[in-house]
This record gives sequence, C-alpha cells and structure tokens, in this order.
Amino acid sequence: MARGGGSYSGSGGDSCVEIATRPDAAHVRDPKGADIGSLTLSSAAWTAFTAYVGTPEG
Repeated sequence: MARGGGSYSGSGGDSCVEIATRPDAAHVRDPKGADIGSLTLSSAAWTAFTAYVGTPEG
C-alpha cells in the first residue's frame, strides 16, 4: 500500500504521519511506530475528519 507523508511536519520532520487512502478506507500510521499498525478509518469518517480539520474549530 503506497503511503504519503504530510507536508506540515515539524522542523525535524518528526511530527508527521503517513496516510494511505483507498476507495473504501484511509489508513493512518506513525512512521516511527510502523510496527504497531495503523488506524483505519472508513472513507466517510476520513472525509468528515478532513472537512473538520479544515475549519476554525479543527
């Protein structure tokens, strides 16, 4: 599964997560803790999350 990192990580690049989106889900993980797995969100939950973080409340 191809993953992409965030463009807004800390100055040392140590504050980011990797995200892999699929038609039915999004998989989020910490690249420093890849051995602990990933958080899987349904596509509806991922869409709601990304809409929320783009608001002043998020």
